Amino acid sequence: MTDDIPAKPVVIRKRSIPDRLRYASQTLLKVVDQIANGTPGDHCGTLIGTSFTLDQTADEIEQQQADTASEYLALAQHTDTTCEAAAALARVRALHAPVQHMGQTWCGACSLRRTTGPKSEEWVAFIPHPCPTLGALDTAQEA
Repeated sequence: MTDDIPAKPVVIRKRSIPDRLRYASQTLLKVVDQIANGTPGDHCGTLIGTSFTLDQTADEIEQQQADTASEYLALAQHTDTTCEAAAALARVRALHAPVQHMGQTWCGACSLRRTTGPKSEEWVAFIPHPCPTLGALDTAQEA
């Protein structure tokens, strides 16, 4: 039965973490069984090797957790930036809303008007809707 248990630390890097934990657990159970039955062997060496494997696995789990947390934070920041950009685009589109005047559709923000009295205004420059600003936004979003 001692042939089943390695006498030296075994570092298994290519196995998945759950597989390594199962292997370590099985090894520990075998050593406990051998000690309980009085089976001779290098129990200390096997326990040290298994402990080493568990320590390495714990370190790897901690690193994966840190990497996952960093990726989540980066994604959250990217999502915030994307939401802010979408809100800014919506504000620009709302500002450059179409306005009907003299039977035509003009950009309300780009077309120039001047006040000619307390309740009247005069159109000075007419910029068709969609204006160059909206055209630039649409071209940038298509790219």
